[in-house]
Amino acid sequence: MSNKLQNIFLTSLAVLPIGVMAVEDGSRDFPFVVSSVNDLIALQKAVNGGVSYHKAELTEGAEGAYFILTQDIDLTKNDQLRKHGWTPIGTEAVPFKGKFDGKGNKIIFDSKKNKTPFVLFGNADNAEIKNVLLDTKNSEALGINNICQNEGTSVICSCAVTDTMPSTWSQFAHSTYSHYGVSQVKARGYENGSYEHPFVIADEMDFLQLSKAIRGGSPYHNSEMELGGKNSHFVLGADIDMKKLVSRGYTSWIPIGAPDMPFKGHFSGNGHKIINLSIITPDQSYLGLFGYTDGAVIENVELYSARIEANYDAGFIIGYAANSEVRNCVVQGEMNGHRWLGSICGETYNTLVGTCEVDCDIKAGKNSYSIGGVVGEAINQTTVYQCMVQGSVAGAVSVGDICGTLEDSNIYLCSKNKVATSSQEVELVDLNKKLFQVSK
Repeated sequence: MSNKLQNIFLTSLAVLPIGVMAVEDGSRDFPFVVSSVNDLIALQKAVNGGVSYHKAELTEGAEGAYFILTQDIDLTKNDQLRKHGWTPIGTEAVPFKGKFDGKGNKIIFDSKKNKTPFVLFGNADNAEIKNVLLDTKNSEALGINNICQNEGTSVICSCAVTDTMPSTWSQFAHSTYSHYGVSQVKARGYENGSYEHPFVIADEMDFLQLSKAIRGGSPYHNSEMELGGKNSHFVLGADIDMKKLVSRGYTSWIPIGAPDMPFKGHFSGNGHKIINLSIITPDQSYLGLFGYTDGAVIENVELYSARIEANYDAGFIIGYAANSEVRNCVVQGEMNGHRWLGSICGETYNTLVGTCEVDCDIKAGKNSYSIGGVVGEAINQTTVYQCMVQGSVAGAVSVGDICGTLEDSNIYLCSKNKVATSSQEVELVDLNKKLFQVSK
């Protein structure tokens, strides 16, 4: 056969539907197809028991093998699973080492029908799990860990766990974030806290003045504003080194906003960095750059070399966030405390937290609970979306890579490892169309 005819033949094979072909060998070009409950059970038995997958021999843990989900799978309709529950794919002795692409299809289950919380992959190592949707019923505190409990060095990305779709999604899924031009705020000019003329934070003393103004209800640089800075806009005009406050006699940062006087304004990091945030008060709570917010918007904040020691309700961006939105933030730091601790927010109530990246180490003691890589405890219609997490999270009870405790809330399109580490390999499905019906 000539090279030209051979190429045409191979090309014609490549465009045939995978299910029609008898050449599924687990390679990238011809992945194993998972299209039914029985297929999913067969995959679990092949990985955990070392048996073949539909007569195809696998290496240990299915290392190097590719699997794709080609349609929704409803586990609630299987009698065997209703009686005995689901056994996760991958054990501690033999973790899953293959590549599983959900292609945006759903795996449907009822959390209350399982003897233990549903976990799709129990243990994985050097695996790739992406584009998987877990559509739950009667969910109780479910999160991204239900995709894979122990991921090792794996990449878990573009996955979602949900039981209800947020009615507010259309309000923020395609919203344009407010970015203030740096040239607009380089020089201190007329400032009244409006969008057009935001208050500019040019140095660490401006930051301190803002904290005092919000907590004390006093003017900010002689400019009157509503209580809590409601409807006022603040932007960074320069990089901020919080360590400079020490030389002025301030040994610990005073968070912006408190339970009796929450921050209610709009704050943008404006492309600048904040370094060396330090709050070493292990007996105090509501700690972070912002201590307590209600109806606030915090965006574009880059926080590096941060350190917090707290009692409870501590997050590098916000300690406690109510009815607020946090987006486009990057955080790197270390935190110690007891409960409701998270890299972005310690505790959230009816709040949106999205498009954030964290690389933090959080450690909590033996009596701790609700410790999360992004949010410690997310309650009452909180939505955490499109966040990427590195670092470590340690505590006693309710510990999660994204959220420690999730109640009446949702996690969408989050990853436990940075996708950027393997960006050449990972092809992501746009799950927005799968998950949400955005109003026009």
